[in-house]
Amino acid sequence: MPYNVYLVDTMNRIGSDARRDAVKAALQPYFDAIVKQAKVDGGAIVSFVAANPQPKDHELMVYFCSTSWHVVSQLPGAESINIEAGGGLTVWNHSVTGSDVAADGKMEPRALANLAFHELMHNKLHLGAAMHTHGGLAVGTIDSAMRPSDGNIKAMARALMTKRPQWTGGFKELEDRAKPITP
Repeated sequence: MPYNVYLVDTMNRIGSDARRDAVKAALQPYFDAIVKQAKVDGGAIVSFVAANPQPKDHELMVYFCSTSWHVVSQLPGAESINIEAGGGLTVWNHSVTGSDVAADGKMEPRALANLAFHELMHNKLHLGAAMHTHGGLAVGTIDSAMRPSDGNIKAMARALMTKRPQWTGGFKELEDRAKPITP
């Protein structure tokens, strides 16, 4: 079975299909390297989804939201949410984990992919700010020139099958925010 990484952009924060394809194309080789090292049969599938996915407990999901609101701030029971976290945010409670990336149509697709990977590292490794000392895409400030380090790939490969059920409630939160307000 392939390993799924779900990307959710229901509010069209990234922009065009071509930009979404570029984000996906940047992320795919990162996860190809991870699943290869983890010896996962079927490889990795990184995909944007139009319907609310139901990831397996070990799979990953990241939301793309507005630059002024983090969808994962709505995750019930999450502790110490800094809604001004900047480029991305990952939070978890006793049962689920959620990650998002603040995006707009002006950001470089590679930068968005790198931010998504960074948040998915927080997600899978369940490390807060302490992760920022690990180099590569684990550092605190991410840009489009960066790539995951060998250490990032190894850490993600070791944790890849760790059960971190993903919070799927953000899909509805984003859909509700995208609906026009009717008088």
